Amino acid sequence: MKTRKTKNIRLAACWMALGADYVGVDRTDKRHQEFTFSTLEDDVRELEDKTVKITRGVDLDIIETQLANRELMVNADDLFNAFQRMKSIIHSS
Repeated sequence: MKTRKTKNIRLAACWMALGADYVGVDRTDKRHQEFTFSTLEDDVRELEDKTVKITRGVDLDIIETQLANRELMVNADDLFNAFQRMKSIIHSS
């Protein structure tokens, strides 16, 4: 399992909307909380004398790059719900 952290709420909401698993939040710095997400790692298998890479979960690095390049496609309802959940996480104790 891979884990990634970010203080960027936009990126955190995109990760959540696209299926990354929310792990927790570090509230050490109240002004810049750090969110942790995880995703399953890729699985490499030998099938019929071929090495096959099976991608499971979401690739957090690709999502981050696409967001930065303004190329990320995400369902508007999923993103809205993820932002609502992120706000709830931020304001809970």
